[in-house]
Amino acid sequence: MASSGKLVRDTAEALPMSLASVSSTMQALRQEEMVSMRGRGTSAASMTSEDAVTLLVALASNAVYSQVLPATKVLKAMPLRASILDSRFDGRPAATDDRTLGTVLVGLLENSNTHDGVRIEIGTNTERGGYAIVYRTSAAGERGFVYSTFPLKTGANVPDPLTMFEGGPSFFTTAQFDGRVLTAMKASVDEPVLRSRLRVKRSTWSTLNTDDSETDLAETSRPPGFR
Repeated sequence: MASSGKLVRDTAEALPMSLASVSSTMQALRQEEMVSMRGRGTSAASMTSEDAVTLLVALASNAVYSQVLPATKVLKAMPLRASILDSRFDGRPAATDDRTLGTVLVGLLENSNTHDGVRIEIGTNTERGGYAIVYRTSAAGERGFVYSTFPLKTGANVPDPLTMFEGGPSFFTTAQFDGRVLTAMKASVDEPVLRSRLRVKRSTWSTLNTDDSETDLAETSRPPGFR
C-alpha cells in the first residue's frame, strides 16, 4: 500500500491540482488523525482506500485549513437521498438504507481497478452543508445517486442542486471529477511500499569479509597510519 507522500503525488497528478495544495490538505488530515498514522520515511503508515476517499472528499470540500476536518466529516457522512436515471429522479432509498457518500466511494475504490463511466460531483456550502451525485454510465443509460445533508423536496423530479433540497442554500461551490481519479488513487493505494532497512556490520580491517551476503554496508576501522 502507498505511503501518504505517494498518494499525495498521484492524486495531485490525476486531478490535476498543485502538489502544494494536496500536500497541505493531507497535512491537515494527518494533524487531526483522519488518515492512517504511524511515522515518517520507511516507517510511514500505509494508506488505505478509506484514506484515499478521505483525501478526495477533503479536496472537494474546498475548505480552508482550519475547516478541513468538520467539512470532510460532514460530506463523508451524507446519506443517500435518491437515485437518478437519465436526468430524472426514479426512486428514493428505503428507511433502512444506511449508505453514505463515504462508504459508497470506498466500495467503488476497492471493488474495481478501473472506473470508466464514473463521474462525481460534490457541492459544498461551508455554512449550510453539501451534496454529492455519483454517476455511473452503462448500456442502460446514466444512473446517478444523490447524497446530501438536506432532505429532498416533496415532488422534486429534476436533480437541480439549487432547487431540489428542502431548506437548501442559494449557492454551492462545486467540484467535479471522473473515474480516472479513482483509478489513479486505487493504483496508488495498491502499490506495495518497499520498507528497506540499512544494516551496518562492524568489522576490523583484517577480518573484513567482502562476500558476506548479509552485510549491506561495512564500516571498517583502518590500521594506524593508513590513509
